[in-house]
Amino acid sequence: MTPRWPLQIAAREDELLSSYLARAAYRHRLAPSVFAALWWPGRAVWNRDLDRCDDTTWLTDLAGRADLSLERVQAMTLAAPRRRFGRGSGDTPLILSAGIFHRTRVRHAVQICPRCLADGEPYVRRAWRYSFVLACPSCATPLLDACPHCREPVVPHRSYRWRVDACHACGLALGQRDPRGLPIPAAVHDLQIRLLAVLANDPGTTVGPWEGNDAFSAVRALVTVARHPDVLPALRAALELDAAAISAGRFERMRAGDRLVILETVATWLDDWPNRFFVAAGQAGLTQRSFRKVAQPGDLALQILRLPEGFARDRTFVPVLQDRALKRLRRQNRAGYRRVRATRLLAATDQRR
Repeated sequence: MTPRWPLQIAAREDELLSSYLARAAYRHRLAPSVFAALWWPGRAVWNRDLDRCDDTTWLTDLAGRADLSLERVQAMTLAAPRRRFGRGSGDTPLILSAGIFHRTRVRHAVQICPRCLADGEPYVRRAWRYSFVLACPSCATPLLDACPHCREPVVPHRSYRWRVDACHACGLALGQRDPRGLPIPAAVHDLQIRLLAVLANDPGTTVGPWEGNDAFSAVRALVTVARHPDVLPALRAALELDAAAISAGRFERMRAGDRLVILETVATWLDDWPNRFFVAAGQAGLTQRSFRKVAQPGDLALQILRLPEGFARDRTFVPVLQDRALKRLRRQNRAGYRRVRATRLLAATDQRR
C-alpha cells in the first residue's frame, strides 16, 4: 500500500497539478523541491513542465499518496487539452510555453487573476495556461502574465514565502482586489468564451463555421498567418483596427500584450465569415501559398481555394558547370574541358548582366 502524506490537501476546481503539488509541499512546511525529493527520490519533478506530465505510473503513485483518484489527478494535468489542441515534442499549440531552465521558468507561462488569488484560498487554474485566455473565466478580470510589482514570471513553486500567491522574486503578494490589467476587447473575450465552451464539449457551440477540434486548428492556423510581420500591419489596416507592433516569435511564447493583438486580429477576421475573410485577405495580399504550412480544417480549406494561387519560387538546382557530360570530358580531355568550362562561365556571367 502506498504511504500517504501526513497532511492531506483538497484539490480545487480546475487546479493545475503544479499548483496542487506546491500547495501540498507548503502545507507540510517544506520547499516543493525538498518535498518531491522526499517522496520521489531520484525523480526529476520540477525541472520540467509538470503540468504536461502523462506518466501514468507516477500519477498513480501521486494519487495514492494524496488520497485522490487517478482520474482526479489526471484532470489537473494538461494532457486532455493537449490531445484536443494537437500535441508534439515541443510547444503545444494554444498552451503557453514554460521555458524551463533547471527548476525555474524563463517564459511567462503561468497567468494569474489577481482578484481570484486575493479571494479565498489561492491556487492556479488550468485555464490560465491557455494562450487564448486573457480574461479570467470566473470573474472576467484581465489576467497578468507577470508579477504586478517586479514584472518577473510567475513561478509558484519557487516562492520563498511558501505561498503560491507570493512572487518568487520579490516576495510580494500576487493577489489584488482592485487590479489593473490590459483592457480586453469584446471580440477577444467572445472568442475566448467560445473556445472554452468547445473545449468543455458544450453542444452547439461553434467558432466561425467550425465545431470540436477543428475550431482549435482553424484558430491556430489563422494565428500563424496573422502574426507574420509582413501580414499583420496590412491585415489590421484591412480590418480597420489600430496599428500595433508585436515581438517576433511563436504565439505560445508571446507575452499577453502581443497575444492580445493577434487574437483581436483573428477574432475580427472571423466575424461575418467568410465575407470579411476574403475582403481582408485580398487587401492584405494573401494567397493560397500564404496558408500552405498551416492546418486547413473543413471550410477553411474550401475558402483558401478561392484565393489567388500566388507565385511559387522555383528553387530547383540547375548545374551550370559540373553536369555529367562535363565531368566525363574532364576525365577524357583536360584541355577540352577547360575550353567548355570557360565558355559556360562567360555565358553565365552574360546572363546575370
